[in-house]
Amino acid sequence: MIFDLFGTLVPNLARPEHEAVLGEMARILGAPPGPFIRGWMATGPLRMVGQIRSPEDNAAAVCRDLGLTPSPQSLAGAGRIRRSYTERSLQPRPDAAETLQGIGATGRRIGLLTDCSSEVPARWTAFPLAPMIDAAVFSCVEGACKPAPRLYELACNRLGVASDTCVYVGDGGSRELTGAAAVGMRPVLLVETDPHAHQLETEAWTGERVAALPEVLALLDER
Repeated sequence: MIFDLFGTLVPNLARPEHEAVLGEMARILGAPPGPFIRGWMATGPLRMVGQIRSPEDNAAAVCRDLGLTPSPQSLAGAGRIRRSYTERSLQPRPDAAETLQGIGATGRRIGLLTDCSSEVPARWTAFPLAPMIDAAVFSCVEGACKPAPRLYELACNRLGVASDTCVYVGDGGSRELTGAAAVGMRPVLLVETDPHAHQLETEAWTGERVAALPEVLALLDER
């Protein structure tokens, strides 16, 4: 079984908090908050495929586009703010550990496939659920985002399972469920209930769905 990260094993990022963090970064950098936030959002695709390798590089690139040259100290401060936010964001859902433990108790292997920037793999070993996950695939490391077929295939290969025997669980961001179906997986939508959640390219999914993570345990005997 393969899980998405944000919106699945951890809650989706809350857009108001995300923008507040970016505003604080802008203040330290001496950048106007609105243009900085828009510039940061626009560079998301580059972060997710690893073309921007650090928060400091990202902040410098956005400031450069705004005609600004922040000091190394202010860039370092902005990077600390971003990393602290990532650490706070990587807090598992209350029912995530129980669900993964239940899957692991059956002897099944568990994978992770997530679109993310470099701060996530850098913090991975400290993530409470990491010891329960047998293989993790990060978009910024592999140079591609969902729904690229090779990411799903890579996750299956690392788990040593065939894609047509694998369930994929996600919140539907980045057309991930369509991507899972395209390689033969059984896609399952975890319904997002937070109206403030920040999702990208959320697909209108009409297929199988669950309302909470523990419900996926009932799927184990079906495939």
